[in-house]
Amino acid sequence: MKEYNLATTKQRTIAFIIDYTIYFTIVYLYIDLFGIEETDEDGNIKKVVKDLLVLPLILIWFILLPILEGTMNQTFGKKSVGIMVISTDRKDDFGIIKAIKRRCLDWFELNFFGVVAYFVSKNSPMHQRIGDILAKTVVVKDTD
Repeated sequence: MKEYNLATTKQRTIAFIIDYTIYFTIVYLYIDLFGIEETDEDGNIKKVVKDLLVLPLILIWFILLPILEGTMNQTFGKKSVGIMVISTDRKDDFGIIKAIKRRCLDWFELNFFGVVAYFVSKNSPMHQRIGDILAKTVVVKDTD
């Protein structure tokens, strides 16, 4: 069985910033291309996507985060800083279901600038966020 070292908070933070910068850039471009203009109650014009036009944004999120992690153990951000996700039983491949489980709490953990994720991971023996604990995963330095 391979030995792994845990990823640092700095590595995880940089990977997160890269991943969500990619995602929100795509969201911005998508809304710019396919959004419809609406006027809010203050008279400001903004572009929005509604109804079925939201589905591609959800699909892109699934591809960029859970699917990449579940099939390759890494997102683009994780790959760029040399970290990956594995099961807590130290198996390299953990699958899409575990990847979806670990990502389903992103919105909660990363609210308030990631304070919840930071404190939970800092106080966890294997530096796991709530999503990692739920999915039984851990983020480690890539040995390849």
